[in-house]
Amino acid sequence: MGCWSDDVPPELLSLISTLLTKNSDYIRFRSVCVSWRRAAAPQPRHLPLQPPLLIRFNTINGAYRGFYSLSTNTTHWIHLPETLHKRCCGSSHGWLAFVDRSLDVFLFNPLTRARIDLPAITTLAFVADDYQDSHRWNGEYRTGYEEFRSSIWMRDYCIEKIVLSSSPHAGVPWTAMALLGLTGDIIFWRPGDANWTAIVQGTRTLDVVCYNGMFYSIDNAGKLAAVDVDADPSADAQVTVVMRGLFGIMWDKKYLVESDGELLLAVRNVYDLYGQLPYEAYYFDVYKLDLKGKECSTVNSLGDRALFLGKNHSFSLSSADFPGCRGNCIYFTDDLRGYVDDTVGGYGWGVFSIELYNMQQPFACYPVDSRFVWQPPVWITPNLC
Repeated sequence: MGCWSDDVPPELLSLISTLLTKNSDYIRFRSVCVSWRRAAAPQPRHLPLQPPLLIRFNTINGAYRGFYSLSTNTTHWIHLPETLHKRCCGSSHGWLAFVDRSLDVFLFNPLTRARIDLPAITTLAFVADDYQDSHRWNGEYRTGYEEFRSSIWMRDYCIEKIVLSSSPHAGVPWTAMALLGLTGDIIFWRPGDANWTAIVQGTRTLDVVCYNGMFYSIDNAGKLAAVDVDADPSADAQVTVVMRGLFGIMWDKKYLVESDGELLLAVRNVYDLYGQLPYEAYYFDVYKLDLKGKECSTVNSLGDRALFLGKNHSFSLSSADFPGCRGNCIYFTDDLRGYVDDTVGGYGWGVFSIELYNMQQPFACYPVDSRFVWQPPVWITPNLC
């Protein structure tokens, strides 16, 4: 006698699957039996934005990754051997970006285990692919300045962040854009491209965001630029300066984030006690950028919105839709840069209240000082697509 689940009409199962709104419910639905799995699309595109999770990296040599939920205040450890000995260099639209000691780069969806290989960074014209014995690297860069670093060091600092224009499985053309940690340049790749394409701006880019179908970058001098990945690479029109002088204090960290249809600039002010690292996050200021009027105005309240900043693709959400998330706050993780200067330290992590203009109680899942946690945690919005 067959199981009752096999007798449900497939068209009814398909309809029911489109009414599910949570990743967990959808995964359980497809796990009932073969017929239910066949009726539900493997890459559902109807699911709304899911509650953010904070990914904890035990150590870079450990294959277990912890997924901390703000709503339930719990951490689930998942065995992900695909990420062993890899460094996470980005989180965007539910996909994680990783780089290994050979400077091979790939995208990985921790829910579906889907993987997309991107070209190695060694395909860049200004990086000489010259490996030494003992897996050491001799990199010669466009500045003519010659560095001698271990392959582990290159893995950990060659890429600052990778941001996607959309999910690779969303059914629309997409682009991967990366910030180089060594030079501060921008590089991008599109499906079908043989190599990465470099965009040299002459200053260190701190963040990029895809807003209304266009990439925008912000550098350490406060220059906001529109980056057209479809323009002729040899043309100056590939990068168009939109605004200059947006709070260009060199040691402040800047983030671009779309929030409720508006483009915001979040400035993470840091301070250095007695001229020594590590830096700590001190306070945040938020500004709304008017691209048409080329004006910048102070944001005194985010309302029920919350910003999530760090190594991830900066994003915002409504706290009313996600239990455990506090509105008018900024959730931030460590943009660890201290090792570049041969010191242990980063910018800290926690929750900043815009209303109270101070730091709040940090996450319960991280009882230790994040400055001594390698790799730093990263936010992700889980996505089955």
